[in-house]
Amino acid sequence: NAWYYKYMEALALGVWYFVLYSFAGWLYEFVLNLVIYRRLRWHGFLRLPILPIYGFGAFAILGATYTFAEYPLAVFLVAAVVATALEWVTSTALENFFNIKLWDYTNLPLDIKGRISLFSTIAFGLLGIVLMYWLHPWIVHFVGGFSSSVISIAGLTMLGLIMLDCFNSLASLTFIRRDFNRSVAETFDDLQDYVNERMGELNKAKKSLRALARKIEGANIKALKRAFPGVKLAKLRKYPK
Repeated sequence: NAWYYKYMEALALGVWYFVLYSFAGWLYEFVLNLVIYRRLRWHGFLRLPILPIYGFGAFAILGATYTFAEYPLAVFLVAAVVATALEWVTSTALENFFNIKLWDYTNLPLDIKGRISLFSTIAFGLLGIVLMYWLHPWIVHFVGGFSSSVISIAGLTMLGLIMLDCFNSLASLTFIRRDFNRSVAETFDDLQDYVNERMGELNKAKKSLRALARKIEGANIKALKRAFPGVKLAKLRKYPK
């Protein structure tokens, strides 16, 4: 029992960190979008104001840079590489499994298929510096101000809400993909019907032209025989019907 409660407390604490990292990422993109594009926009596919990719990215960066946290340049480089790799994998998975693209860097210089770019890589490196030396210590201090019971209850409650939100959003994305596939299939069916109709019309036109050619050729032969009664004609080719 003691081991179980200790495990649940650690899980709840991890959920707190994950939610706060994800909310910080959501707030960062919300403010960035407001400053650059002058418009309010809800980022992500969840209903909650969190971006899970930032939560996973924060855990990955902290785990990868823990042993050399005293070297800011190393933290910057590792954070940039780890976050960019995570962004590439996430973007590829979303496109392949759900046919959606949540971000597109095609307008930025040195992008790769719109999934990653030099600008975003540098930004993630700088965010890694902020995470390591300011955000993470503040979150540890903030969460440490609550009792273990509050951390456990609130953490497990947040975990349940996130799971429900993910289930609902993934179900919606599945329906989107199904509708997308169905619409694509219907479009190809319509295109095939259109092509078949046009091919039928072309075959009719071809038969009409061949019939007209036979009539013209017959009229020319009759005129030639009237003008030259003794003329001998070579064997004429027959037009297919």
